[in-house]
Parts: sequence; structure tokens; C-alpha cells
Amino acid sequence: MKTGIRPIFAVGTLIALAIACGSQPEPTPTPWPTPDNSAMSRIAFATNRDGNWEIYVMNSDGSNPHNITNNPRTDSHPSWSPDGSKIAFQSERDGNWEIYVMNSDGSEQVRLTDDRGVDQSPVWSPDGTKIAFVSDRGGRHSVWTMNSERGQVSEDGEEEDPEYGLELVDVTGSYVNSRWPAWGPRSRTLAYETTQDVRIVRIDDVQLNEKIVDKNNFFDGFFVGWLDWSPDGNKLAMISNHQERTEFTRLLYTSQLDGFRFRRVYDNPSGLPYERPTWAPDSNMIVYSVKDAEDGDWDIQVVDFTTRETWRLTNDSGASADDTLPDWEPRGFVPEFRAFQ
Repeated sequence: MKTGIRPIFAVGTLIALAIACGSQPEPTPTPWPTPDNSAMSRIAFATNRDGNWEIYVMNSDGSNPHNITNNPRTDSHPSWSPDGSKIAFQSERDGNWEIYVMNSDGSEQVRLTDDRGVDQSPVWSPDGTKIAFVSDRGGRHSVWTMNSERGQVSEDGEEEDPEYGLELVDVTGSYVNSRWPAWGPRSRTLAYETTQDVRIVRIDDVQLNEKIVDKNNFFDGFFVGWLDWSPDGNKLAMISNHQERTEFTRLLYTSQLDGFRFRRVYDNPSGLPYERPTWAPDSNMIVYSVKDAEDGDWDIQVVDFTTRETWRLTNDSGASADDTLPDWEPRGFVPEFRAFQ
């Protein structure tokens, strides 16, 4: 595929991206330690190839895909813990959408949230202590955070509150329809999208909530979603229609964080939509799902951010199935894709 990066629009006059409290940018982080960098990193994704939606894990070269949830109800939106030992996901197996956590081999599947509202889109913090998710439990879609493990409970373990010990916090309650949380690499900040704009909130002080993009200043119908912060702290990946300005086009964009500006990673002649880009541990590769122009199914694809070369990792030939919502394990080495394709 012949591809190219195009600069789209400088938003330096809009804002010089305040990550922390308006004037103090988040410091450049050191890479998250990888306890076993001798192993290839993995990619978790959601698929209906078995007849219902399940969580699968495969090596990041596309090999050895296998089902790890094996549940008759819908499981979706996996998110790796920073050490690769666990995966958070959303499931409706108990009658409505809740957040669950399991070991990366699928064992010990445990429900964390327990609310009549819809809890979805979990994202694990880089320090491993919290999970951000989207919920309408407060009457509108907001971004919440909770502990990734329950805190201290009573000796008999029979607290009346089923979410006791999670320390749930609504970090975006005053902003309408908050979605797609993306953790900053130090776990102190969250980027997210609302109906009107894109913002960054400080977790330790939710009043420090900075607007980085005002969508009304661009054009009607401007879409930004599926945010993901690169491990090196320098870029955001996202899905947008910033250049195309058409309602149904959703392509892969990135932005530097030293003054928000959109760059389309490469052209998509078919105009078919993309979903959920997530960065590789080395901040050079991005995995995402794309709708195939030939069969209309969703597949998992990888792009090299520097060269714009792409590789298709899933393609269920002869079967109608969707592979989507990938998440790249934050540890392990990234394969040399040119070596095997």
C-alpha cells in the first residue's frame, strides 16, 4: 500500500497543550520497565469469529490467535495491565455492561463494577494502580476511575456496597458525553473527548481540566475519538475526519503534544472507517482495526509511524467475522514485520 503522512493544521494559536495545571507540562517519562523483553509483545482484540464476541490474544506478528474468555455472552474492549499479567475488559454476561479483570491466559475472570448503569471501555493506567472507564451511572456518559484491585474490606467480606474498596471517582462529570479516556504515561492525567472538545484532566485535581481542541472552531461534524497516548509521552493517536470533513469517514491521525496539530498517518483510498488505534511499546508502531473494502469485515492492521508501511495481521478468509478493538501489550519486544511479510 502506498502511503504518506500529511501535515493538516497547526493549532498553536488554539493552545500550547497544558498537560498538568495550565503551565507545567508533564515531564518526559522514562520507558515503562519490561520485566521480560525476551518475549514478543502480544495484542488482545475482540472478535466474533466463534459466533459471539470474545476476547482473543495473539502474538504481535499475528501468530497464535486464541480465545481467552470463552463465554456465551458478549465480551469486548480488552486493555492490558502494564506488566502484561492481566487484561481488563467489558462484558454483559451478568445482564448489563460491567468491567471485568482476568489473567492474560483467561483464568480468574472477576467482575469489578456492579451498577445498573452501563460501564464500558476500560483502560489500565501505566502504573497499574487504576482503571479508567466510561459510565452513564451518573445520568450522563462520564469518564470514571477506580482502583484496579479492591481496597481493604471488612473481615467478613460482606459489605453492602458491591463496589466497596474500588474508590470510584467521576473525573469528567460536568462535561457532556465524555468518552475514550487515554492515560498519560505518568498516570497523572487523562485525555478524553466530549461533544464539544478534547480535554486533559488531572487525576489528583479534577478541577484542572484543560481544553486542547475546540471542535466548534474547526467545522461542523468534526470527529475525534479512540484516543491513545504514546508510551514515550510525545503523541496522541486518534481516529478523526479532520481533513476529509465527511460524516462517515474515520481515518487514523496522530498529533504531537507540543501544540496540538493533526497529521493523517496515511491515505485510505476506500474511505472505509478505522477504530481504536493503540501504540506499540516502542512508540513507533500503531495497531488498529479497519473495515475491509472487499468483504466488509473488520480486520487488525499495523502501521509503522515513520515509514507508513502497513501489515494486515488478521484476515479470516472464507468466513464472515470481525476482528476489532485491538490493544497492544505495553511490554515485550516488537517484531520486525518486514522479516516475515
